[in-house]
Amino acid sequence: MIQASSSGRLLICIAIVVVMALVTWGCGGGTCGCTEGGVIGWVYVSLDGSSVMIIGNRVAPDGYVPAEGAHAFIEGLPWFEDIVDETGRYAIYGIPPGTHTIVIEDSEGTRLATITVPVRACEITIGGGHSEGGGGL
Repeated sequence: MIQASSSGRLLICIAIVVVMALVTWGCGGGTCGCTEGGVIGWVYVSLDGSSVMIIGNRVAPDGYVPAEGAHAFIEGLPWFEDIVDETGRYAIYGIPPGTHTIVIEDSEGTRLATITVPVRACEITIGGGHSEGGGGL
């Protein structure tokens, strides 16, 4: 029969406590180590080109069309970016948690709209709420 020394038993007890703490605090579900979040939204421009909206809905409001080709990025972190597709959708992943401003620019770099959203670790924020901006593509 193998006998554990008192220091070996102590290490086993510490290991059990650590595993129990990780499971209790959420790391047992596979999310341990997830430190980034993401943002998904839809960008629409009015038919007359006078305003731009960033919303969390894939259906364009009346009088608006998708802002296809616009550049979406995180202010201050421009490497977190996407190009708005033909449905008006953008998706940016791997963003550090915090409150961030999403900027929408046209192909010439003119700022069209912004929206500030919360980004949480291991979550996707659906962009929406009130965006500020005007001017079309």
